Amino acid sequence: MTIVEKAAYLKGLTEGLGIEPDSRDGKLWNALCELVSDMAHEIEDLQESRLDFAGALDDMSEDLSYLEELTCGLDTPGSDSDDDGDVYTPSGCGRCCCTSAYDAGDADDGDYEDDEELDYDGVMYDVTCPTCGFTTNHGVKNYGELVQAIQAGWTEIFITGDIEVEAPIKITSDVVIHGVGHTVTLADTYSTTENVKRVFMNVNAALTLDHMLFDGENEENGKLFVVDNGGANGVLTLQDVTIQNFKGTQIVHSEQAKSARFINVKIKDNTLIGIASSGNIGRACLLWMQGTVTEMDNVEITGNVVNTGTNNDFGSGVLIYQRNGGSNFSARKLTVENNKATNHVFANYSATAKNQYIFESGSIKNNTGNFFVAGSMTFGEEMTVESDIVFNNDSAGGVCTLTNNGLIVGDIQARWTDKRGEPIYTGSGTHTGTKTGLTVKP
Repeated sequence: MTIVEKAAYLKGLTEGLGIEPDSRDGKLWNALCELVSDMAHEIEDLQESRLDFAGALDDMSEDLSYLEELTCGLDTPGSDSDDDGDVYTPSGCGRCCCTSAYDAGDADDGDYEDDEELDYDGVMYDVTCPTCGFTTNHGVKNYGELVQAIQAGWTEIFITGDIEVEAPIKITSDVVIHGVGHTVTLADTYSTTENVKRVFMNVNAALTLDHMLFDGENEENGKLFVVDNGGANGVLTLQDVTIQNFKGTQIVHSEQAKSARFINVKIKDNTLIGIASSGNIGRACLLWMQGTVTEMDNVEITGNVVNTGTNNDFGSGVLIYQRNGGSNFSARKLTVENNKATNHVFANYSATAKNQYIFESGSIKNNTGNFFVAGSMTFGEEMTVESDIVFNNDSAGGVCTLTNNGLIVGDIQARWTDKRGEPIYTGSGTHTGTKTGLTVKP
């Protein structure tokens, strides 16, 4: 017996009691029977709808199972067969670092649509993404909130909106700042009492900046460091970062700091012009690494112009400058192409034969400027260098060795051999060009 039939049976029993329909009791029983009948029909309709929905869900489940069988063997972004090098994470919090192929340099291409706006129920929730660790109570949406979070000692910060920097952001305690694909620019109202503009200024702390785009918007800035790293305990890590379109003096300035690491970084289309001044701040240099151990992994340096301008001091007009002894350098998957440097692509100063400069893999070509190095320099089997190289022994008479296991296209010469002697050239690689003033060993 269905619920509708049960309601009809109940109405029949009520009529069998012999109660007068127009009496007070009769009116009550009639109203109750009508209510029960209506409820029974509503419930029956709901049951039919539920059965329809269940059938539709079963059909969808079968369709999804079929699609899974069709696609489980296909390549996905981030698989070994994917050659575009993008970072892919299959699930997460819905932000671009978790849900899609992400390239910080393409953050402004308009390929990513905003998530559909959800209804707000008036309740605040703290949510942590299991993929990237984003926590809603550690998000900042503008410059003021970012500075407040840093001053409050937050050790991990997530940027939830583009940032217009109004003054140098000073870091004095360890912090990881996740850009979440947002853009950092200089505000029109930017001001500082210092003699050089800075975006981030790390003082004796461990600063990590990841998944963000720094865009100078081709505005003239005079003396400018995008990131300044200093102090004996200063550790800078840039990961999944693009720095582009700045006009200033230096992109990264690291002076007497512990280390600087560049992972999946693009530095492109910047124009640096030297400005006569005391000290190092006016020298045009893409990466000024003074007394800093430098590590690079998958770094692209392309389309930059570095001009000495009115500052002809050594170190000006250089793409990568490893200044002072102790600041070793290592790189893998390094691309340095189509840059214009007045002086050098790579240079060092005050180095010894003990300093190591290792180029494991990558390509350095189509640049103006050469190498100017003293120390132990190694090119790996997967490294191609199309550049002239000046390679010397150190000033203390230490014998330096250039080990070429890759490909060098360009002339290699040693200077000051009458005072310092001849450095050594060795390795299993190929060299196309002349060698002058070097001792060649197998």
